[in-house]
Amino acid sequence: MKGLRFYLEHPTGAAKRRGEHDGNVVAVVLGKDGRALYNTTGTVEAVGAVYFYPNSPVCGVGPSPEYLQKRCKRIAEPQARQIHPNLFSYLERPC
Repeated sequence: MKGLRFYLEHPTGAAKRRGEHDGNVVAVVLGKDGRALYNTTGTVEAVGAVYFYPNSPVCGVGPSPEYLQKRCKRIAEPQARQIHPNLFSYLERPC
């Protein structure tokens, strides 16, 4: 999907190093320049999980850049689709 970058969520930084994940993905919204869009509070515009169980329902979220760096790993769209189908149901629904 154009205009989005996908990040796999990990419960802790140590879990990230071990490759363990929550079963959820954050979709960060990109601007026309290909960079993440920030809101007035300094967080990133994104869509992510509501709860901490795998394939959780999603809504608009505002993760900090630090959270994305320490607790998430960038992944490709096909892997994101496999891990978090609910995210793509939300992103592909008609407006």
